[in-house]
Amino acid sequence: DLLAVGSIAIVIYCVGGAAVVSWVLAVAPSRSADPTFRKRWRFLLARYRPGVHWWSAVVICRGFFVALAVIVFESGLHQCYHIAATMCVYCVLISWYRPWRHVATNTFDALMSGATIAGVLIVSRFATSPTDTQSQEEIGREVATTAQVVSTAPFVLAVVLCIPLFSEHLRPLSRESSMAEVLDGLRALGSISGEKDDANLRDRVAALTDVDKNLVRHGLLAMQLEMKPKVPDEAYPKVSDDASPDTTHFGVDSCADYDDMSSNFSI
Repeated sequence: DLLAVGSIAIVIYCVGGAAVVSWVLAVAPSRSADPTFRKRWRFLLARYRPGVHWWSAVVICRGFFVALAVIVFESGLHQCYHIAATMCVYCVLISWYRPWRHVATNTFDALMSGATIAGVLIVSRFATSPTDTQSQEEIGREVATTAQVVSTAPFVLAVVLCIPLFSEHLRPLSRESSMAEVLDGLRALGSISGEKDDANLRDRVAALTDVDKNLVRHGLLAMQLEMKPKVPDEAYPKVSDDASPDTTHFGVDSCADYDDMSSNFSI
């Protein structure tokens, strides 16, 4: 009887709840303009940036895999390693997507994930009895294997991250498509920023999340520095051979331009 009740409860609450959440996250982009939909599912969507509205699914999967450790593994050491590996993946995803709406929240989540990894690895040292010689030898082998994996993981990650760069270099059409997408975005941004109503533009900027404001600020600064109009050589004053380095002018007033540009982009 209890098995039947438990099975029904799992189907209703676990499978059914996951199905409802998946449906909401799938249709959220197309129904974002519906005020009733936004109010009903605000608890599920409002905590994350619009481009990462699906992060609730990642949080649920993290909890599922952490809870799965005590079911799949009997050894306490393997349970600790499984939880540490799960939190490592979650920490990488946090650093990559920055899903929370505020920079401080993303930083805090990443730090707490790192603290959890460190705590689990420390606790793994006490997963076996100190009087059990065979278990102690097993822990020694596991620690050595873990050290090797951790030391080689950055190089593997670097290779994985470099694959898209090489792929883009070998496929010019893909690079042109990406460039066209950027140009279209800049044209759309120009049409928005060209509005005469400053209050409307200010409201648009105020609607951005804290993380998105930082991204816009750094993007504008990069565009200002990297996309400055090229000045022909004839526009520069000719410098005699005996001129001192202090009197040579290169068109940029050292750090002054950078300070002025940074001050112009405070959102």
